[in-house]
Amino acid sequence: QDVEALALKMRFRDGVYTHVIEWANVPCGPKVLIATAAALLVAADYASVMLSASTFLPFNLGPSQTGQKSKILDPVSEGGLGGSATAIVMPLGWVVIVMFAA
Repeated sequence: QDVEALALKMRFRDGVYTHVIEWANVPCGPKVLIATAAALLVAADYASVMLSASTFLPFNLGPSQTGQKSKILDPVSEGGLGGSATAIVMPLGWVVIVMFAA
């Protein structure tokens, strides 16, 4: 009897779980939130890779092809960041970061 009661309880629990995780049973608000978050994440990933020249300044902590390391204090024209670590992010880069964070 205890085994039958436990089996019945587990079947009920499994049925409830299956009902809750089905996409058709998710309310509209969470569906929109999940879909929007997924779209923003895909767009941010695409932009950060395909538009990298417009989103982030090139900066290398290791030796470059000329054998010199970039320095944060060097001017941007010389491969540095002009003294600001956040200078590596261009205006479109901030948009990508916000999209990724959203």
